[in-house]
Amino acid sequence: MGCGGIARGLHLPVISALRDVLELVAVCDKDEARASQAGRKYGVEYFTDLERMLAQDVEAVSVLTHAYTHHTLGRAAAESGKHVLVEKPIAITLPCADWLIKACEKGKVVLEVAENYPFMPMDALINEVSRSGRLGKVVAVYVRDDLNGISLDIGVHRFSQLRQPIQSRPLSVTATVKLPGFERDELAMTDRRFGERFDTYWGRSLVEFEGGAMGVCECFPLMRATSLWAPDYRRVIGSEGIFSDDLWPNIFPTLPEGHAKLHLLDDRRWREVAVEKVEASAGPGESLEEVIAHLKPPIAWESPLKGRRGVHLPPCPEEMAWPGSSWGAWAIAEATIYTRFARAVRDGTFPAYGGEQARLDLELCIATYESERLGRPIRLPLKGVTPHEKAVHEEFRMRYGHGPL
Repeated sequence: MGCGGIARGLHLPVISALRDVLELVAVCDKDEARASQAGRKYGVEYFTDLERMLAQDVEAVSVLTHAYTHHTLGRAAAESGKHVLVEKPIAITLPCADWLIKACEKGKVVLEVAENYPFMPMDALINEVSRSGRLGKVVAVYVRDDLNGISLDIGVHRFSQLRQPIQSRPLSVTATVKLPGFERDELAMTDRRFGERFDTYWGRSLVEFEGGAMGVCECFPLMRATSLWAPDYRRVIGSEGIFSDDLWPNIFPTLPEGHAKLHLLDDRRWREVAVEKVEASAGPGESLEEVIAHLKPPIAWESPLKGRRGVHLPPCPEEMAWPGSSWGAWAIAEATIYTRFARAVRDGTFPAYGGEQARLDLELCIATYESERLGRPIRLPLKGVTPHEKAVHEEFRMRYGHGPL
């Protein structure tokens, strides 16, 4: 569902490549030209009517539309007995997310959310090393994004990156959200930013986790206003080691390849541990096969495509002129999500991410806005509907003549 940029530039190429676990059978978009173009390119039937597509013999549906439609289209698919994958964020408010989660539970269908960062090669390795205990107890995580604002569109990514190495329940959020002092007007409201006014806002959230760990998530849309370049950054601090990297894959602008550094504390001295990328000797598409932290014993991330005969990711599509290195990492993450989604549908296993984790990322974004509004820490879980969410629901009602639920 949806044949826009994210579908043409990422999902459709990856789905079509995973022939050993998935078969693409139909596409749907209200724009007939877009739907027919995608249908012709992939040799499948196309639809402009959602109900007609859901009436077909399909097992699962990917909802790749704007965020404000995720819960309604996902629910329609679930009520038709289709397993559901939605792009991030899971929804525009927590009540909308709950509506979708409950519909999938009632329909006994799998719900997956395409939160891709945990499954990008370096992220996956950092998370695995953190969870292994080799860093000791994880006491702090810092994530900084100098490209994007603190909106739901990007904030859910960054809070996911903050949570994954810690692996415990967030208890509170203390935040500051401000419009930077750049001399420019705010971006006009678009469908992509429906109900969101924070894509141009600087924001910093301090998150306290169960067990005492602390996390800081900072988003500063510097690149939207200046030609100066500052790298994204992440650091995981444990009682016995530190794992950091200064870049993760981004769409824009074209950035140089970053560096990961792993240090362990041995007998009160810091020792650097090599982190190695292993490329395949040949083959089309993405060639990265492993990323290895040379600990004793080593800990490695392996490509989900390794050893799968005849399965290769395609080159970066013309529809999305992403930097080649970034495309590979994004495509590998998406391939991981879809492979595990297919396995969950077939075997009843848990999907790679799931609705509840995606809801938690959304809740941290909403709590950030609420902390700024009230000027104090916000305890989690949130109770009731926040003023931000009420405003989003009201905007939905004014635009469409009815509420989102």
